Amino acid sequence: ALSGIELEHAYPNPAHDYMVVELEAARAGAANFQVTTLDGKLVYKQAVKINEGRNVQTILTHTFQSGVYLVQVQTAEGLGVQKIVIR
Repeated sequence: ALSGIELEHAYPNPAHDYMVVELEAARAGAANFQVTTLDGKLVYKQAVKINEGRNVQTILTHTFQSGVYLVQVQTAEGLGVQKIVIR
C-alpha cells in the first residue's frame, strides 16, 4: 500500500509549453507544487487540494527559460521530486 506520496510522471520531457504532473497520494489533502532551477531558484509555486489516489496537475511552462528543473510536490505525507527539461 502507498504510504505518503509518489510523483509518478512529469511529461512531456522535455517540455515546452506545459507539463503534466501525475501523482499518487495515500490520502486527500493539501499539496504544494514547486518548480525550481537546479540552483534553487523558484520559478513556479501553486497550492492545490489533492484527492486520495491518482491526481493530475498541469503546469504552464511557456515562460520558463530552457534548462533543467526540479518539480517538487510537498504534502503532509512527504515530498516527491522529479527532474524535467524545458526546451
